[in-house]
Amino acid sequence: MKMTQSTGISGIRRQKPSENDNVSLFGKASVYIHMAQVLSQLNDISEATKTVREALDVFRGTSQEVRVLVANSELAIKRGDYDAAIAMLSSVPVASPAFTKAQMVKADIYLQYRKDKHLYARCYQELVAINPCHATHVSLAEAYLRIQMLDEAVQSFERAKALSPGDPTTIRFRTQ
Repeated sequence: MKMTQSTGISGIRRQKPSENDNVSLFGKASVYIHMAQVLSQLNDISEATKTVREALDVFRGTSQEVRVLVANSELAIKRGDYDAAIAMLSSVPVASPAFTKAQMVKADIYLQYRKDKHLYARCYQELVAINPCHATHVSLAEAYLRIQMLDEAVQSFERAKALSPGDPTTIRFRTQ
């Protein structure tokens, strides 16, 4: 089954989104992203890539640009272009709401495709350095567990527990 561009997003194509539109900017970006994901799952990578590139043009300079960039990096992964995916994800600004997701996707690339445990852990360490809260320490601890760095995992869980003693995540850790 091959999908064409007449699949339903043509009504939002080529229109520069506005914050005052009836359909939200987030919603419009979601349509593009989901369309690209469906095309990708149907192994129509070429059309998925065209859809994401068009979305990058449409949403350039808006609050949704980074979400589309993350979707583009996921397509690069599907194409096997890990360097391009890492470069895209590395360009996501720290202030972006998508920064955490970008770091986690980048970490997975380092671990799954590059087999580099050090760079995998570094992505999570950067999240803690930027926002040293309970959640980031737990994420770092779980990342350490995934790569069998047990002493570091214990230290991260202990830091998380100190930041939020009553949190169920760290209570569970205490009983293990």
